[in-house]
Amino acid sequence: LAVGCGHCPIGCQQPRPKGCTHACNMPCHPGACAPCDSLIPKQCHCGGITLQITCNVWTAASVTQQDKLRECGHRCPKRMPCGHQCLLSCHLGACTPTSECRKTVKVKCPCGRLKQAVDCSAVQSETLATSIQCDDECYRIKKEAKATAPTTMAEEQPLRKRETTKRAKSKKPSDSTAPPPMVIKKVKTKTVYQRFVQGRELLLLAMLAFVATVVYLYLSKKR
Repeated sequence: LAVGCGHCPIGCQQPRPKGCTHACNMPCHPGACAPCDSLIPKQCHCGGITLQITCNVWTAASVTQQDKLRECGHRCPKRMPCGHQCLLSCHLGACTPTSECRKTVKVKCPCGRLKQAVDCSAVQSETLATSIQCDDECYRIKKEAKATAPTTMAEEQPLRKRETTKRAKSKKPSDSTAPPPMVIKKVKTKTVYQRFVQGRELLLLAMLAFVATVVYLYLSKKR
């Protein structure tokens, strides 16, 4: 039988439920404490979201129920061994096995010419390991490529040498199209000099003619 103690300045001293680390928010009181409504941060299983779970709900739940409470509901971002994203929503434990992966992938024949789209699970289970093989066209292309390409290093080196020599000859300038640069320079220098001398002589003749005209006019006036 709880007996009231009247006004008490001390807070509630009753023991908290198992797993609860929060103090009772009521003053000293008779009877059981109210359910704890504080929020507990819990990481979801996939690690992408921090969930806020009420303390009394978390502490009253069993281990299985607590695992269920930590499911955020989003798709699991983890990768399966094949490299594709897990097919399950946020979960505890292992992800989807690769034998259930339904992603479409492309597989090729040994030479790479033939391609086929199949489920990833079929590739992972190796059911297509020997089903996609080269056909007659693949073998024909291989045979032609082998016939046209040098088969040994001894055959390939002379071909490279001839190709290098041919390129070097094509880059060499022709003797008939490239006159000596010094001859061109001398001709240009001589022409400029001759023009200069000729111009100077014409200038002197013009000056002499002008002076002669002035003298003639001067003498004419004196007479």
